[in-house]
Amino acid sequence: MTGILLSLACLIAALFAWKGAAAIVLLVAGWLACDRRRAAYLAPAGLIAAVAVVAAARSQPPPSTASLAWVDEADAIRGRVVSGPILTGRVQQFVLDVEQRHWQGVWSDAAGAICVAVRPYPPLTIGDQAWVGGPIERVEDQAEAIQGWLTSRDCGGSMFAYATTIEERGSGWLRELSLLRRRMTVALQQAAPGDAGVLLSGFVTGDDRALTAARRDAFLRTSTVHLTAVSGANLALLVAVIAGTGSMFGVGKRFAWQALVVVGVWVYALLVGLEPPAFRAAIVASVAMFAVRVGRRPDFVTLVLLAGAAEVLLRPQDVWSLSFRLSLVSSLALSMVMANLPEAVGRGWGATALLATATAQLATLPLLLPISGTISLVAIPVNLAIGPLAEAAFPLATAASLAGVVWRPLGEAMAMPARLLADGVIRVVDLGAVAPWGLQPVGAPDLLSLTALAGGVAAAILWACADVRNWTRRAPDDFRTLPPRLRAAGFGVALGVAIGVALRVAG
Repeated sequence: MTGILLSLACLIAALFAWKGAAAIVLLVAGWLACDRRRAAYLAPAGLIAAVAVVAAARSQPPPSTASLAWVDEADAIRGRVVSGPILTGRVQQFVLDVEQRHWQGVWSDAAGAICVAVRPYPPLTIGDQAWVGGPIERVEDQAEAIQGWLTSRDCGGSMFAYATTIEERGSGWLRELSLLRRRMTVALQQAAPGDAGVLLSGFVTGDDRALTAARRDAFLRTSTVHLTAVSGANLALLVAVIAGTGSMFGVGKRFAWQALVVVGVWVYALLVGLEPPAFRAAIVASVAMFAVRVGRRPDFVTLVLLAGAAEVLLRPQDVWSLSFRLSLVSSLALSMVMANLPEAVGRGWGATALLATATAQLATLPLLLPISGTISLVAIPVNLAIGPLAEAAFPLATAASLAGVVWRPLGEAMAMPARLLADGVIRVVDLGAVAPWGLQPVGAPDLLSLTALAGGVAAAILWACADVRNWTRRAPDDFRTLPPRLRAAGFGVALGVAIGVALRVAG
């Protein structure tokens, strides 16, 4: 329980800075003042307050949606590639950390990041010093969805460049990983032309930008865009494959093989750009492997929260990332509900898959509804149908992409079964997208509606969580007459209302 409270204190202070830390310190002081056993809780209470203070000191404000001051007075920029590049078919997209700008024939110093799209040749990689030419568009002039994409990358403007020149090639292992990611993406898209290849590259590297507009809309309408977002599911499958291979050859319990699992997880997380979901999942996988090594059963509820707290301490800006919030909430909900699965639904595969899909969709609803204002009524059946296909396609596509980097014909041959699976996913998504009753516009909820929704979601998840029910059995005597599930649900309502208010206040 101490780990959970520490994590929550860290996350709250990261969101609300010193106001959140002050509230936590006051709650801790009030708790100690009212509890007669304060001496026993003094050390953990002090640690919780200290973590909140450190998180507040490390916190950062949300990304600004304002454009850089100089973007209207630049027709070319020079700087270093710090993120990407990602191929989207006809263009490559990357973030350029600007060092100089050109205006009216003169180069002058400048600072800030610009999101750039330019033709795919010459191909750039992380660390390259480059010059790009073209007008810069202000963030405020973009559509709301594009504004969110730009601010999530700290870009103060966007540019569709007409030309680029590499002035100096970068170096280092990050560049080599970036090159490997590009080659894996190209190998899959060559082995499976069209949206099937793009979907496979999305499974493996998260690079799905080359999807056609119609296909992307189909994934949006069916709430299946998470398939191509590298997250904890990808790393869990990777761990399962490597650990299963070790067990097959009788070396799974050896330290060297378990170390290989951890190294493989972090290499993959770095390969996909160390995005917030991958970073958090890599921490969870590493700690879980260590726990197994020392003979302990990992408590994934605590691990998920501690990993999220560690991430926002190391990278405070991640707390404002929607991908971080979605992955944290869905992973936490799945860990809570699936931890006592035999009691809830038995051991049937169908019931397990249905519960997991419904839990993930329900848990992320309070985060997505204020943004999209829509609910997909086909999300659960479509996700349920394509889940096994996607899980089978990921390891096959990963192996095919690596083989394609070494020898293209081998990669194409190995990609054939993965391509069939990707085609199946696309057919199911297309079928769900054309359902006339699938996507229902409901509008963005107000504060009251959002808190009610968050409360209901939290109540449902805690109602299904046996660990929380066991914890509520230690409630005061006045509440012990209530059934455990009802106590857990009541606690969930209170927690959900607090989350709903926090979501609205924090943005």
